[in-house]
Amino acid sequence: MNPSGKRNNLISEEAILLAAFSYQTYLLFFNGTITLPKGFELMYIIHADVNIENPTNEVFGFIAESKKQNIIAFRGSASYPTDLIAAYDILQVDYLLKRVVKLLEALHVYINLQETNYLKN
Repeated sequence: MNPSGKRNNLISEEAILLAAFSYQTYLLFFNGTITLPKGFELMYIIHADVNIENPTNEVFGFIAESKKQNIIAFRGSASYPTDLIAAYDILQVDYLLKRVVKLLEALHVYINLQETNYLKN
């Protein structure tokens, strides 16, 4: 800890911000609405099919973005035990970011090959 306590203050602000995002996941789930802090934009609502026997599509969270941060917020179990049991039945799908990361990795390799003259223009 530094004497000014600056880092501790930052951690507290980050914790409050993340708690607010977590709270918003429940508002999105129950009311279908969300209020983001100034400078943040809703990029994607995370839906999942739950209950394999009687599939239902539910909101589980969202992705918000600002110029400095990307936040991925998930809700917990909104109704016990239904959500808790349904959580075991969530069908997983690839997230677009996974493909973007692979593309960036390939681009990085390509740039490195160009820099080392393995590829000629």
